[in-house]
Amino acid sequence: MLQRLREQWEKFKTAYEQRHPRPFGEEHLSDDVYLVIRASSDLDIAEFELFVKAYEKWFGTEAREERIEKYYLGYMFCGQVPHWVREYCRQVAASAQRHQLDPVDFGIKPIITRRVKMGLAVITVAFGLIAGLIAVTEYTVDRRFQHLRDLNRVNITHRP
Repeated sequence: MLQRLREQWEKFKTAYEQRHPRPFGEEHLSDDVYLVIRASSDLDIAEFELFVKAYEKWFGTEAREERIEKYYLGYMFCGQVPHWVREYCRQVAASAQRHQLDPVDFGIKPIITRRVKMGLAVITVAFGLIAGLIAVTEYTVDRRFQHLRDLNRVNITHRP
């Protein structure tokens, strides 16, 4: 049953893609720009990060943001895609087409890892704020009712 549904889906998808080669509103994009957008979408990363990962894979060294910036600006404003980004995107597209796309193979950390780190940061900040509020409250209440504690310490005897 699942196999038959998958085959029907693939037929429908292929027929649709032949009639509509690109999503609505993206007809004016060059093939290279469309390839970059599609690869960044498939890998679930920003386009700039895609440039960084492509640079690291092509040149085998860590990419500095200053170095990538000039290539990325050329892409953003003029639609110029460097050959190493194009090749990286083609590899992503080929893997996606074979249904074997694993972002880890392309140097991308799993999305769960990225989201867990963000969640831990938010929780840490929240606990810090709560601890700070408790400390301020304790200090304020402590000072406000100090005179009552002083009265309790003094032995007051009641004589009729």
